[in-house]
Order: sequence, then structure tokens, then C-alpha cells
Amino acid sequence: MNNHQESTFHPLGNFFKPSLGLVKTKFKEIVKWAKIEFLSSFIFIQRPHLIFVFYIRQS
Repeated sequence: MNNHQESTFHPLGNFFKPSLGLVKTKFKEIVKWAKIEFLSSFIFIQRPHLIFVFYIRQS
């Protein structure tokens, strides 16, 4: 097969691409949320006084 011919499964790739894009986007959002939740809980458990000082400085 040369570069000018499309494979048999080429139309299937076009069919699945939009759905995969949405799945990847949602997965990235979930991963970011999970990292933020983990880090905030970890910092709060290890050093609660740092959170308190940070909260006072923001006010």
C-alpha cells in the first residue's frame, strides 16, 4: 500500500476520534482534581499550622 491509499479501517478512526477526545478531556479533569484533593489533604494532615497561617495572610 502506498501513501495515497487509505486503509480499510480509516473511516472507523474518524468515527471514534470525537468520543476519545471527550474521554481524554474528562480523564484529565478527574486526574487534576484527584491530585489537588490528595495534596490538600496531605498538607493539612502533615502541617495544619501552615494552612492556618496561609488563611490569615489572605484575609
